[in-house]
Amino acid sequence: MSLLLFIPWYSGIKETPDYIHFKISLGMLKRAGRVGLALYPLIIFLSLKPNPLPNVLYMHLIPLHKWISRVCILSVSLHSLGFFGFWIHKNELHKTFDKLMFPGVVNFLLLFITLLLGIRGIRERCYKLFYALHIITAWVSVPLMYLHSMPEANLYVFGSLYLLVYHTAAKIYLSYNIKDKVDESNSYYTISVPESGLMMVRIPLEKVIKASTKFRNNQDDSMLTYFSPGSHIRISPSFLNPKSWLFATHPYTIASLDNEEYVDLVLKRTNKFALHLASQNYFCYTVSSPFPAFDEFFFTRNLNDNISIVSGGSGLAFGLPIFKYFHFRNKKASNEEIPKHYNLRFCVIVRQKEDLFVLKESGILCHQEDPESGLLELSPQYKDAKIDIFVTGTSNIETPKRTFTSFFQRIKGAIQGFRKKVPDTQYYQMDDLEEPMLDQTVEPQTKDFEVDHLTALKVQSGRPVISTVLSEYHETAEEESSLVVACGPSSLLTDCEQWTRSNQVEFLAESFAI
Repeated sequence: MSLLLFIPWYSGIKETPDYIHFKISLGMLKRAGRVGLALYPLIIFLSLKPNPLPNVLYMHLIPLHKWISRVCILSVSLHSLGFFGFWIHKNELHKTFDKLMFPGVVNFLLLFITLLLGIRGIRERCYKLFYALHIITAWVSVPLMYLHSMPEANLYVFGSLYLLVYHTAAKIYLSYNIKDKVDESNSYYTISVPESGLMMVRIPLEKVIKASTKFRNNQDDSMLTYFSPGSHIRISPSFLNPKSWLFATHPYTIASLDNEEYVDLVLKRTNKFALHLASQNYFCYTVSSPFPAFDEFFFTRNLNDNISIVSGGSGLAFGLPIFKYFHFRNKKASNEEIPKHYNLRFCVIVRQKEDLFVLKESGILCHQEDPESGLLELSPQYKDAKIDIFVTGTSNIETPKRTFTSFFQRIKGAIQGFRKKVPDTQYYQMDDLEEPMLDQTVEPQTKDFEVDHLTALKVQSGRPVISTVLSEYHETAEEESSLVVACGPSSLLTDCEQWTRSNQVEFLAESFAI
């Protein structure tokens, strides 16, 4: 795209004398700098959260933001390196420190370092450094470009400044600072089971609602009020903490519906936020408004007659609210004057049986009076739900004390991951989801379970064959009305995507990547 802007400079280049060629070269270099400056407001606009464009999710614009940023930096690099070469050739390198040129040199260095740190493989391993430099560069570049560029380019500079201020104001307006003491009388608490690798964090709904009033949606015949299923909140330290401005806020999928008492988050027990929360006497964080994972049309259309939801590990946080929403939608449709019947299946994949406490705390499975009981029973609200549970294996949870063996294994894994292409996931909890929970390490102990045979609940041992499971779910359904939603490890998403492509079924996956 940038090269098309240089085409006029090449017109008749062979018939012109050398001094005209020289002027053409300088003109091209100047044009390259102007192209980079003109792209800057667009880059900032594509990073706005939420994006002001109607029915456009900011997550879908992130790839475009990345690639236009790279085009911008490459254009600026061509501009800068070209003039460096020209000054060296003319023995005028001292111009680098002129009051009009030096801001441009500093801006080029910041952008070029950001480009290097943004390379896949480096970015994943130095993400905090990359993000902090990325934020600093975004703000510092504006005055540097103003001092370096010609007055005719001030429109781009002030446009960029306006969008940065808008971005900051929106972040403050859509966030709510929470500081409460965590004790028995407080409603903040974590839920975990000793042998499980997962834990739940519960935040009172009213705390999140205060940060999401702008997203209130009271449509007729709609069950969506404050946020849609699959939405996520972004949690960061308090705004008084510099970390909340320099480092990325961490997104967490809401594992509950907006009509429930609490906002549930499902995390790995080794998650930094979970460890920090468990060790503190105060819940002191800033919560940003729930951001939707789907547009509103996804939940209001009536084409989804056959829906399969596949979730594994902490990806349950994404599958649970979507399953709940469509389950209640189906019950409501079946009680209408002209009943409508939908097929909804929920496939749950966990590493060990103790992870199923998440389904109990979510209200899908019943709590048993005997804590040692292995009976799995659907709660009255979900008696007619079709749920398949796969327990792939049991494994001991790694304690905070690391062994030398695990240390070197992590180094080896990092080197191998750097050499090969990192999976391109879409969802935020990549460190939570990339756990190899589909690898069966020890024979699963599903024989310890008792299942209520009067319901459509099934519990099986071992790793599921996704193609077989989905083929069974969609055996008699029409392709146009079928939908598969998946969230979990990259291998799970790949298996689901391959099956949907070969069977021409709509596929939606959520997996967050940095």
